[in-house]
Amino acid sequence: MLVGNYDRNTNTEIVARPKCSFNSVKGRILSVSVICLMITLYTIGFDTTMIWSSTSHDASSIPITIPQGGAIPQDIEHQFAAASYDDNVQSLPDTSRSSSARVHVISNTSQLKAPIMTQNTMIPGKKNLFFAKTHKTASSTLGTTFYLYGIRNRLNFVLVPYQNHLFVTPNLSELVPPRPGQTWNIQTNHLTFNPDFEHQVLPKSNTFYTTVLREPVSRFLSAFSYFDQDKLMRGICGSNCTFDELVNTHIKESCPEIVSWDIPPSELCLGLYSFPTDLGWKNFSVSVADLEMEDQVDAFIVMLDREMDLVMITERIDESLVVLKHYMKWNMSDIVYWSQKVSGSRPDKVISEETRKKILYFSYIENRAYNHFSAALENHIVQIGKDKISEEVAEFRTFKDAFFEDCAMSC
Repeated sequence: MLVGNYDRNTNTEIVARPKCSFNSVKGRILSVSVICLMITLYTIGFDTTMIWSSTSHDASSIPITIPQGGAIPQDIEHQFAAASYDDNVQSLPDTSRSSSARVHVISNTSQLKAPIMTQNTMIPGKKNLFFAKTHKTASSTLGTTFYLYGIRNRLNFVLVPYQNHLFVTPNLSELVPPRPGQTWNIQTNHLTFNPDFEHQVLPKSNTFYTTVLREPVSRFLSAFSYFDQDKLMRGICGSNCTFDELVNTHIKESCPEIVSWDIPPSELCLGLYSFPTDLGWKNFSVSVADLEMEDQVDAFIVMLDREMDLVMITERIDESLVVLKHYMKWNMSDIVYWSQKVSGSRPDKVISEETRKKILYFSYIENRAYNHFSAALENHIVQIGKDKISEEVAEFRTFKDAFFEDCAMSC
């Protein structure tokens, strides 16, 4: 499909075309899936020509679907407070200060009982969406869902021409401009999170910021296979090595020797695009370099807590999306997803408890953040109502199954 923003110079919409080849099984499956989706959208009255056409249109002539989701319950409190936090815990280092600047943080993230939210979190009226993709967390699945929402509602995407990622923060002038008289509305690409830049493009006052995290060991193993590290390590370890030995070879080749299990690692040595890399840990850690590693991580989590209105959890993706639906006032149809890049589990890809322990040790930042934001998601669910969320998750799964059953019948 085409994701278009307006180019003032050529009076056309700049588009990002998906790479879909009929010469592969995946390409054929993706193509059939897209066709099914287009047929379904057509049958419900959606103007599919606006997706495929690369010519600019008069916005007034295009039917726009406005979400009519249920209102956010009035009894939701806009702030959560952890009892162990004082009034200064949310203060973060100013990157313009000297390296001696200190940040008030707690010493143990196990004390993070509830999420730290900004004042405007969950306030109705946030129509724009910022989604920070993270690697191997179902973010491609979620990103496609948000793409479709943006297309259906004629939103302006944050794009750099002919790129599908923003790993290097661009200048504003490098971005595809929004349509004349409009602003950017939605970001769904891979990037390196840079709050100062993101706020210029999508201000926090009217944008819902979200991302997604996955249990660190399962995320690492998924990335290990996806990026063909098992094949690479076989060249070092030998053709007869087990999967567990291949993983240990990667750890040995990439990370320093563990001196003490009680001392957290000082670097992201495992590689393979971990979530701290995606969410800007490298630049952030420079601003808190004078702190102990544990305190640096606490400060990083507090920063993310302040920036993200919701951190979704891969293992609870349906619940996460239902919570998002509440905050964005969307419909069930807005959160329907088709799982992508799913490798599945294989009996020959197992690891020992000792190897699992090593991965968790070197995923120190990721593990602490995952535990905190898992608890934070539970707090979101409690605030909305556990029974309400459970009912809507069941309704959503029934709706999703029926949606794709109709799609299969149409094809």
